[in-house]
Amino acid sequence: MEGSDGSLGGSTKDSLVHSGRIALSQYADREMHALDAAATR
Repeated sequence: MEGSDGSLGGSTKDSLVHSGRIALSQYADREMHALDAAATR
């Protein structure tokens, strides 16, 4: 796991926030696709 400064490890909080953002955006993408599919049905 790399920190935002490029060093290994980095700040645990930073990596948690980073993975949280990724998970959130992936979840939002799935929700949008589900809404699109429901709207076009």
